[in-house]
Amino acid sequence: MLKITQKFLRLPIERVSAAGDIFLKNIFSGREMESEMKKNKILGLVLVLIFSMTVFAGCGSSNKDTAPQYGESAEIKMAVLGSAEQFEKRQDFFVGMDLAIKELKESGVIVTYEKIDDGKSRDNGVALAKDVAKDGKYTLAFTLQNSDTVESVADIFEQAAKPLIIVNEVFDSTMNKNYSYVLAGVISAEAAGKALAKLCESKGIKWVATAHSSSQYENMLARGFNNAATDSKSVYLLDSTAGPNRVSEFATVWDRWNTLGVQAALVSFDDPEWACELIQMIKSQNKNILILGDAQFNDLALMNEYKDSLEGMIVAGSYGVAHEEKLQAFYNKYEKKVMDEIGLDITSVTAQAYDFVHMIAQNVKKSGDAQEFMKHMKSTEGYPGVTDVKFNAKGQLEEDPNYWTVKNGQMYRMV
Repeated sequence: MLKITQKFLRLPIERVSAAGDIFLKNIFSGREMESEMKKNKILGLVLVLIFSMTVFAGCGSSNKDTAPQYGESAEIKMAVLGSAEQFEKRQDFFVGMDLAIKELKESGVIVTYEKIDDGKSRDNGVALAKDVAKDGKYTLAFTLQNSDTVESVADIFEQAAKPLIIVNEVFDSTMNKNYSYVLAGVISAEAAGKALAKLCESKGIKWVATAHSSSQYENMLARGFNNAATDSKSVYLLDSTAGPNRVSEFATVWDRWNTLGVQAALVSFDDPEWACELIQMIKSQNKNILILGDAQFNDLALMNEYKDSLEGMIVAGSYGVAHEEKLQAFYNKYEKKVMDEIGLDITSVTAQAYDFVHMIAQNVKKSGDAQEFMKHMKSTEGYPGVTDVKFNAKGQLEEDPNYWTVKNGQMYRMV
């Protein structure tokens, strides 16, 4: 404070505000100063008071009090909530963002993003979400957090009237709240389960078992499957197991499945490494059993490490690829370039992230505020990019789940 005051006192007197001049006149009028030193002391005191009022008046101003930019000249800054581990696993998502950002920059549109690491802690994730939601420098946020955290984070962004796009996993109950500012770029756990039951029905597979962790997401995935199987009257969930959670428990589960004549197994754990190890054990017992899963298996590292075990696995996805030829054209354009530059494969997730960024930039430019932006994001036109992104009135992807299968360590869409 002393340094600031001294610097201010060196300013010429004409820089003092009009209010200060009046204050000085009232003090000095009608009486004569006894000495120049006394005058300087009073003058210094007044200047300090005026400066202090100015400083305190400005203390409340920060990014948190400013509104994000919209319109033609807006610079778009996005936050990406998640953990360092999730950021590493979803490198294909960031590749898609980077490709779009580079293209937009060439056309004069500035888009940036910042990764916000919550350390894979729900409490940290919620606290950081609150900071991002009220910080005016961010136009919007993506979240790669798990469903439990997302359930609270979505409420925070809705209350702050700041757009949030969920791109990892989400509960049906979350999106059934009919948010105005939350979009789900993935299908819900229950919707994925229902889609996999319908797949079994179409393939004539009757006898199915599930193995999953006891978290809410995995439970809802199994519930969705069971509900659709019951409705079908031709697919039967013979065994739904919370676990096994260690190798020593597998034999008991497998003996039960083998006795029941299980033809397909739906596997989903919050630890995808363990899920892959379990699939490896299942395949060692019966290589013909069909393995079903959710989008967490669309992970290049996992598919490379467990290539043989995951071969032929079917996943219910939500990447909205309506036109396969457009996805192939995207691969042809960027696959070699990305591999040469950073040594990564691109995926359908890359294409979806690429579309999201272009869609966001397009709609920010023609919006005056967040409310108008969300109206454009939910328009019936959608964004006719590589993946033809379209959200319904609830903020969910409009396209029905599609199916993907693993071949030679890569995920391909089933036609």
